[in-house]
Amino acid sequence: MQTQRTALILCAASLLLGCSQTMDGTPAGTRAVTGQLVATGYALDNPVVVAEAADHRVFVTHLSANGFFLLALPPNVQYRLTLANSTRSGAYSAVAHINWPLASGAARWATLGEGETLQLGHVYRRGTQTTQKAGWCSGCGDASDDPDGGAGGGGGYKHDCKQDDNAKTTTTGTEGDCDCDHKHQTSDHCDGDANGPEHDKDCDDHEKGKEGCMMSGSGSVGTQHYSGGGDDGDDDGHGEHGDGGVDGEHHGGGYVCVDAGVPSKPPTTTPPPPSGTGSAGDTCVVNADCGAGLSCVTSVCTVVTPTQM
Repeated sequence: MQTQRTALILCAASLLLGCSQTMDGTPAGTRAVTGQLVATGYALDNPVVVAEAADHRVFVTHLSANGFFLLALPPNVQYRLTLANSTRSGAYSAVAHINWPLASGAARWATLGEGETLQLGHVYRRGTQTTQKAGWCSGCGDASDDPDGGAGGGGGYKHDCKQDDNAKTTTTGTEGDCDCDHKHQTSDHCDGDANGPEHDKDCDDHEKGKEGCMMSGSGSVGTQHYSGGGDDGDDDGHGEHGDGGVDGEHHGGGYVCVDAGVPSKPPTTTPPPPSGTGSAGDTCVVNADCGAGLSCVTSVCTVVTPTQM
């Protein structure tokens, strides 16, 4: 009887744990997407991968020292991926588009279905695949490889994918493309998005709406926050008519600036050291915060070898 009771307790505990985390270590209700940047020639500065959804949700994850990244994304949604640098302003500066490997070829947008971890493999600058190191890091496919998520020697990299719908990514419009060496399979459950061009425009307008919010109004940056909203009252960022400011509140085609009503709070994380003085292990925002021979990787001053990023 005691043995049965113990078994039931363990079974219940397993079910509870299953509700909060998947087998690959990502939160329940999400699907892991992994890759390893091997592109050369980019000037990277505390780089991240930004996943923008067609419904305006935004997910951000840092790259480890060896270029590994892991995104935990809600499935059955359309996404585009962007390689970007961190900046002191808090916005991300786009470096390159990361294209999805689909049956029809590389694509900017894709519908990510449910399934096991989607391994994009090596992510390389378009046209340079033959110059990249061969083989795929076997540890890069599973978020639970080790307690720190080392992922093939990432230097104790901790997976930090987070949802940040207010994250802004600036673009010059001249960014190039990165492709993946993963070969599409039906088991990927990653399909084309016929509405990609419309989603591109919608997301770009959404970004402009964020910028307009931060620059408009009498409040200072930090006393306002950005909220998607349309004239249909559903606050979903789409608006039935895209009124572009008919009621005097909308910005950027139906997006609203909302006064938070409270002063901005000081950052809760340890501020970076004075520019150029950070030692290994110190918190940083950009490379310039770190001392000689160090780079800012996952917001920590890190020694990066020539074989790494």
